[in-house]
Amino acid sequence: MSPRSVHDNERTRTIVEEPAAMTTRRPARYRGPEPNADRSRDASAAAGTTVAASRRPTQGGSRGREGSCPPKSRDDGDHSCRRRVRLWYRRAIWPFWRVTVAQVLCAIYIIVLTFSTPPVGMRDPSTNDIVDPNSAVNTNKGLIYVNGSYRPVVAVGNWQKACLAISRASAFSMYPMLVIVFVTKMKATQCFLSRTPLSMYLGILNQAHEHHAHAGAYLAFDVWVHTAFHILRWTSQGNLRLLWTSAAGLSGLITVVATPLIAFPMMYYRDGLSYEVRKGLHFLFYLFAVGLCFHVPTNAIPNGGYIAPVLGSCIVLYTLDACYVYFFMCEKIETTAFHVLSSGARMSMRVSDRFRRSPAARGGGYAYVNIPWINNKQWHPFSLFEDPHDPSTLQVFLLKKGDWTSAVHKALSRDTTRPCWIKGPFPSPFSQVSSYDNQILVASGIGITPALAAISAFKSSRRINLIWAVRDSEMLEFFLEQMYLEHDGWNLIFYTGKKSLTSAIENANTNVRIIFGRPNLSSIIPNIIFGIESKIGLPEKYTMRSKDEMKKLLTERTRELDADKSLGPAEKYAKVCQLGMDLGFSMRELMDEIHHTLSGDISGNVLSSTVELQANTTTSPLSLIQAHRRRRSSEIAVVDSISSRADAEPQHAVGVFSQMCWASMRKVVNERGSNALLKPSFHPWRKNEVQETFVKKLDANVKKTWGIFYCGGSEGVISDLRGISMDYNVDLHIDSFAW
Repeated sequence: MSPRSVHDNERTRTIVEEPAAMTTRRPARYRGPEPNADRSRDASAAAGTTVAASRRPTQGGSRGREGSCPPKSRDDGDHSCRRRVRLWYRRAIWPFWRVTVAQVLCAIYIIVLTFSTPPVGMRDPSTNDIVDPNSAVNTNKGLIYVNGSYRPVVAVGNWQKACLAISRASAFSMYPMLVIVFVTKMKATQCFLSRTPLSMYLGILNQAHEHHAHAGAYLAFDVWVHTAFHILRWTSQGNLRLLWTSAAGLSGLITVVATPLIAFPMMYYRDGLSYEVRKGLHFLFYLFAVGLCFHVPTNAIPNGGYIAPVLGSCIVLYTLDACYVYFFMCEKIETTAFHVLSSGARMSMRVSDRFRRSPAARGGGYAYVNIPWINNKQWHPFSLFEDPHDPSTLQVFLLKKGDWTSAVHKALSRDTTRPCWIKGPFPSPFSQVSSYDNQILVASGIGITPALAAISAFKSSRRINLIWAVRDSEMLEFFLEQMYLEHDGWNLIFYTGKKSLTSAIENANTNVRIIFGRPNLSSIIPNIIFGIESKIGLPEKYTMRSKDEMKKLLTERTRELDADKSLGPAEKYAKVCQLGMDLGFSMRELMDEIHHTLSGDISGNVLSSTVELQANTTTSPLSLIQAHRRRRSSEIAVVDSISSRADAEPQHAVGVFSQMCWASMRKVVNERGSNALLKPSFHPWRKNEVQETFVKKLDANVKKTWGIFYCGGSEGVISDLRGISMDYNVDLHIDSFAW
């Protein structure tokens, strides 16, 4: 049975309740997708709703006579500043600390060798400068003759030696980055290593793109630093001509020109340049690599000269890897079924056994797709998920957002079967879900696809919780049919679209909740952990199976109490409610039903308001009923009139009220068979004051069993999740479509 949304009265209640749950946080502003988002899967998910859950406090609060906000204390400002520093450190420094250590060691190595004396170093012991001791002419030209080649590394005086030290240190700090920028894009190599024990020691495989982007950004600026200090040194000597007359200078000049063309379009001009232009410019890395291979001769080793063997090996291995993927990991799907939706298209493909059995195809893998009748030169990455009705068929969803996916959608006037090529599969960060017993999958928009794959692969052996924010109603309805939601985890779907959902979406499984509004992740995520670890909010208690069992227990208990003459109606009524609360149900729908029945019997509808039994097992239902009766003391006359005893005492009228409640409860429980009467008392999407302290105090070994995974294109959500990960010390993995 496919999951459906809440009942109409549940929807009304949710709309009213959700804003209150979000007043402590201000949603992050959605940056929106890039115009050519579909060109690379890294931005296709941006078409979905941003999971707006910023951790910045609101500026509301008590206002003085002047209407100004109360000033922040210095301690609050210091705490906020420290937190921002910690977040920056965890985002920009901590993930790459091993690489940074390698860079520092490389820089120290070349500084020590450069300023050592011969035969290892180049410093002249008599002058303490870097000169050619055998030729003053060479020194004046800025050259030193070493091992059969001339090198432009002369440095006379402290200023020139400082420039040389910076330029050489910056050059050698590039070596780890040059290796990473190629290795992180060797897809076949990554697939192979992920299936070996080496994967336990190569954490870079799990953050391949993050390391690639980090290395690329470093190279983009470090190349200019290296070149600038060489130019400053040569200018000081009057030897600027070395920039175009020496092999080192000329190859460096080519590299400096090529680097911004390679890196800057990917870093700064994603919105302004088409995918084809950015991708084409990125292939200039071949020019970059070949140019650097001629930058320093190998006979300079050990004092430099490593660039040709290191970078040459990288470019050869990368090319071989790409050829292997192209010729041995590609297959043509002759009967690809295209199902057209207004927001995009679904592709269903029967792939080969090799493809389907690959570990990368399970739990959030992705593949590159080429549709030759659209453009036979373009390959675009998409997440893979199984057809719920046919596990041998894999699917991808093409969201109509950029030029390429819009062209696909335009070409599909109706459902059709056409050929396509698929390349892969490759592991994504969602492939790491198997490392955790408990997972919280956060998705925005089309980012739901890797979450579906993870749920399908591990639902029987892991506890998987889903938080999905979506604003496209058609996408929501489509993917509800594709979900594997019969599992022991929460499935919270936050709908933020303006279009009304169809009546076919109704509540059929209470661990699947459609909530109208934006999620507050900083409350929801610790609330889920709190509910499961404390056993107060176990999602499996609210599945159809559990509700059926609860309905049987409720019916049996009602019949037992009905036969018990020693208890009054109020006590019987309270015991049934307490049973539901003890089992985790608020009985709210049951109370609504009872008072709806009473309101039809009592003129004036004075008893039509609901008795609100709170989701707190420490509160006695009997005391709540008594409190309700006290509030209704002024209306007892109406009940009195029904009993035809106008002169009755108030206590007798209270007894009549209790008898009516009990009689109505028996009728509803025994005759009404709808499981919708049973609503969970634990709501992970609502603010809970105790969950933050509870989760922070959890044992570190317990926290290691939890992992947070995000797939989407919102920087605000990523920043928010990093803060949550830092606050509660729970691992975070990000799949940002940047493959």
